[in-house]
Amino acid sequence: HVQDGLRRVGVLGLWDAGDGSLAFLSVHLDHQHEAARLGQARQAAVEALVSVAGAHSLVLGDFNDIPGSAPVQAMATMGFEDLGAALDEDRIDYIWAHRGAPLEAVDVERIFTGDRWPEVSDHPGMLAHMHPAQGDTVELTTVSTSCAVDGRYLAVRGDQAPLGWDLGWPASRDGERWSAAFS
Repeated sequence: HVQDGLRRVGVLGLWDAGDGSLAFLSVHLDHQHEAARLGQARQAAVEALVSVAGAHSLVLGDFNDIPGSAPVQAMATMGFEDLGAALDEDRIDYIWAHRGAPLEAVDVERIFTGDRWPEVSDHPGMLAHMHPAQGDTVELTTVSTSCAVDGRYLAVRGDQAPLGWDLGWPASRDGERWSAAFS
């Protein structure tokens, strides 16, 4: 689905935690089209897993969708846990930690609500207090190929979960190298 208006991009950062890198992917998904949001959520999940060649990753930001929606379910399908699950059901912002990430959320709260901090947006931010922890042992399946593909999109499909034949999972592109990782 081609999105209208504002082009949405993600910002990826890597942090060396001493015993391995953590990937932080900040996203702001399309606000008008669920099909675009679903594709963007799938792409974010794969990109976060591919970026550190492992499951030490977080995806956070404005998903522009409520808990239980298809984009939110895509993150859970890929092994990401919603750290703000205890917050109210009308939220559209998320902090996702992959189950293999060496982190534990101690507390997640809404900020910039106008009480303790000023209100600065049309919806509050989220703040997670975390401690180092032992993440789950996760075996990733990585699919890679090198090819010159016209266009900007290559998807992986199949008959073993989380893959399906109806909708592909986008591969991450690095030059002519395309990769996708699944947990």
